[in-house]
Amino acid sequence: MTCITIFVSLNTHYWIRNMGEMEYRGLIVSCYDYGHHCHERPSIRRALWFFYIVSLLTFTLELLNICLLCKRIRSRINLVLEELAIIISLLFVLCTSGFLIIGLFVIMAKSYEQFDWSFFIFVLSFILGLLDLICSLVRVVSYCRDNSFRSTSITYTSKDNHGSVRIQS
Repeated sequence: MTCITIFVSLNTHYWIRNMGEMEYRGLIVSCYDYGHHCHERPSIRRALWFFYIVSLLTFTLELLNICLLCKRIRSRINLVLEELAIIISLLFVLCTSGFLIIGLFVIMAKSYEQFDWSFFIFVLSFILGLLDLICSLVRVVSYCRDNSFRSTSITYTSKDNHGSVRIQS
């Protein structure tokens, strides 16, 4: 997820920068240069920082979750970490889909714009982010199902008839 986010942040800069320009500058000049032209617009700076913060949060949460799961004791904090991962993955998928829609509108509006390999990184990142979101949802649902009311047995004891009733579904 971190590598996907870094790729998308670099290509976000590339697509935002080249949306309004007439010439094609390429990734080497506009992205990997990181010279004085890279951070000209505040919107580009905010987009880059947003994706870097999302990648740092995702990496930290996944690392914490893995460390807790290595102890082989599932706790409530795993569920909280998974829920945070779901929120971050959802945010990532929504933002990536927003950039995909903007890129498609730019390409459709201008006849000289064409798909290049950097736009397909957005598509790949969107698909992988969606898979990460689905996997996180499955983990949370399985955790909730394992620790739900139905998976534990409850025993009621009555002192009147010295019997017990065991309920489990």
